[in-house]
Amino acid sequence: MRIVRVSVKGLPSYGVVDGNVVRLLASAPYEGVEFTGDQVDWDESALLAPVEPGKVVCVGKNYADHAAEMGGEVPPEPVIFLKPSTSVIGPGAAIVLPPQSSEVHHEAELAVVIGRTCRNAQPDEVAAHVLGYTVANDVTARDLQRSDGQWTRAKGFDTFCPIGPWIETDIDVSDGTQPLMPTVYYTRLSAKIVTALTAHTNEGPLYEVDMRLRPSGRAGPLANSLEGFETYH
Repeated sequence: MRIVRVSVKGLPSYGVVDGNVVRLLASAPYEGVEFTGDQVDWDESALLAPVEPGKVVCVGKNYADHAAEMGGEVPPEPVIFLKPSTSVIGPGAAIVLPPQSSEVHHEAELAVVIGRTCRNAQPDEVAAHVLGYTVANDVTARDLQRSDGQWTRAKGFDTFCPIGPWIETDIDVSDGTQPLMPTVYYTRLSAKIVTALTAHTNEGPLYEVDMRLRPSGRAGPLANSLEGFETYH
């Protein structure tokens, strides 16, 4: 199922893509899907970000090559940072380049959409809390990231987190064989969820897509296996 948010007569509405139409939902899909009976044409739908996060929880430096790009080693523990909800925009919306930066980079990422509130979830509890997956762009002012020493400003500007076009609910990551979409780990409330879902991208189709989109153009596997991530917690 592909869940979207669209603008209908100037108001946001959730819907499900069904061929050439979007079937509108009565409410957000987190408590289940209830159709209103109304629909709009896909070609005439103005897509919004498919989620409205309170925050975007991200994992940094989980690629060996990217850590080297940043001039450092793979950290002994994962680097966790946040992007504010004000950075989120929908697919196709304009990214506003801040005048303070002359080096803005894009980073294609897999976004994991959490559908149920959780805390301190164990790896075998992850699937029950995941609504689905989408694509995010972790836009970064790289020069400010280097000069500031922390990442809030460099990654937190308005428009610096495009998300979409939809939430895909029918991807099975249990065996790591399904090709995933392009690695921000989205609206997670627990680093344990990051642990389980990140590991399934190890040397799989994800990093090939992700790395092709990186400014460096270099590809390489994730820095750690599942066993390596588990040692962080």
